[in-house]
Amino acid sequence: MNLPSDFSAVDDDDDDEVVQLKQRCTTLRNAIDQPFPSSKISVSSKLTLLRLVDAEHRFLSRFPPHRHRLGSISSNLGYLESLARIVLHPSVASVTRLSRPLPAAPVPVHLDLVCNVRRSPAWLLVSDRNPNHISWLPPAATKASGKESNWLSALRDLP
Repeated sequence: MNLPSDFSAVDDDDDDEVVQLKQRCTTLRNAIDQPFPSSKISVSSKLTLLRLVDAEHRFLSRFPPHRHRLGSISSNLGYLESLARIVLHPSVASVTRLSRPLPAAPVPVHLDLVCNVRRSPAWLLVSDRNPNHISWLPPAATKASGKESNWLSALRDLP
């Protein structure tokens, strides 16, 4: 498998954000849309990831190329690239769920990835944001709220 080391590597000669994002989408799709052993990723998970990349490309196609800068485009491409990096990592196998709700959770919780990492089952949350901006545990003096509370409750109550 010859995969790009960095999905976000694009031709620097073109400064247009839309063109660069669409090139990254194409590179990502090409990396995912190749034959993998069934032990690596289930067909449905691979199709889900391809569908998400195609939807992002369609979203980006709504913007005219070389548009005047009105601010940065809000894109999910970094998140999708992060998912793909994990799925395509050599230590990851048996990817069976991708971007699905957590089954049997007492509260609705969204899970990004279910797989095996070095032969051990793993549930993963994926973010392309700086980890300093993400906190799953509340400060000691306050209660968890929102997503944090849902995750902590769901994980405590699972068998």
